Amino acid sequence: MKNLLLVSHMDDDTIFCGGTILTNPNDEWHVVSMVFNLEDSPRGVEFKNAMENYKRLGVNLTYQSLGHGDVELTDKDIEDWKESVKNLNLTPDAVYTHNSEGEYHHQHHIAVNKIANELFPDTRIYEFICPTMYRLQLVYQPFLTHTKVVPLSPEVLRNKLDIYNNNYTSQLENWRNLPDIMRFEFSSTFEIFTYK
Repeated sequence: MKNLLLVSHMDDDTIFCGGTILTNPNDEWHVVSMVFNLEDSPRGVEFKNAMENYKRLGVNLTYQSLGHGDVELTDKDIEDWKESVKNLNLTPDAVYTHNSEGEYHHQHHIAVNKIANELFPDTRIYEFICPTMYRLQLVYQPFLTHTKVVPLSPEVLRNKLDIYNNNYTSQLENWRNLPDIMRFEFSSTFEIFTYK
């Protein structure tokens, strides 16, 4: 199975899909992050280290960043993002990405969802769902026709947490700023996705 994980930011990969990657290490995973560069930003270095950690744990994984700036998105920016993904000429069997509400209304996440759905209309697209968002912050989670639940073993959950805490050190403030998401994503024994 050839999977594309298309995310906005370096750390979204592990928060929303790290357990699924670790549970399916023999699949082909290609991780693409839209924001920041691999070489010249602290988050780029963190992303590279995290991806190398997945590989050390036996995951069949490649990765890249498209290096766009962390900006307020205009329509032109979104078109540029879309064109840069299109130019990768990827042909995945499945795409994992943000949902249409951006999990918590993050505009970058919403844009990436739109790009994924426009570029891969004939591919199964699994969108991230974080059920606690509705309960704790009244953010609607857009469940589609189907859901996919990936059970996470204790070892997978521990490795996911280790990858996040030991590599995405600049983002550890998320434990304070997004406690509902972080608790769910790193304490639940499953990851959940929705698809058409």
